[in-house]
Amino acid sequence: MMFKIDLLNQLFNLTHALPQRRFALKRSMLLGCVLCLSLINLSHADELSDLRAANAQLKTENQQLKQRISELQHSNRQIKEESQKVQQQKHALYLKTTPQADGSKTLTSYSRQLPLTRGKLRHSSYQLTATVSGKVSSPITLTIFAAMSPGMFRRAKALNLEIDGVKLNIPITKYHSKKRRASAGSRTGVNLFDETVTLKLTTKQISLIAKANQVTGTLGLAQLALGREDYNLFIMLNESVNANQ
Repeated sequence: MMFKIDLLNQLFNLTHALPQRRFALKRSMLLGCVLCLSLINLSHADELSDLRAANAQLKTENQQLKQRISELQHSNRQIKEESQKVQQQKHALYLKTTPQADGSKTLTSYSRQLPLTRGKLRHSSYQLTATVSGKVSSPITLTIFAAMSPGMFRRAKALNLEIDGVKLNIPITKYHSKKRRASAGSRTGVNLFDETVTLKLTTKQISLIAKANQVTGTLGLAQLALGREDYNLFIMLNESVNANQ
């Protein structure tokens, strides 16, 4: 009889304890979920903070890069302006620029001594003239002058050049001579002339000469070879006529 009473009491206690255990289990699970959510939120907060810090750093670096680019662009403009000034000064040593009413400009070289290697000429010179309008350049005029010449150019038909081994013949477009006088002290008398030879060169021919390492040639009885200053002149002229092309 007592055994039955104890068993009933145990069943009663177990029946009342079961809901309490279920409640405790649910509460534990709920607390676990809350804790997990809290940890996730903390993790997200840390990531967000890191992203904001990285974004701020990138903005700072971007601003620094923009400032550096601006400084470099300013420096580049100054260098370009200085380079243009130096180039203009170099050009002025070899070429005279004359603006025209129609907006074009005429480039005229200062007269230079003809670089003769063979031929008896007391006074000889040459001059280059070009007219540039926008991106178009007219043929360049090469004028060769010889004073008191015995007729060195009289039979010439062309200026025969050899540019780095490549032959180039430039036809004479105009020839003029004027008799000066008979040479003093000569029994037979040798007639002397002021000779002027005019030729037309293309911009391509000017470029070939400007970029060459060696240019030699003949004009009538005269032989010639360009020197360093002659090359400099052709380089300056080439840069000027091709500046806008």
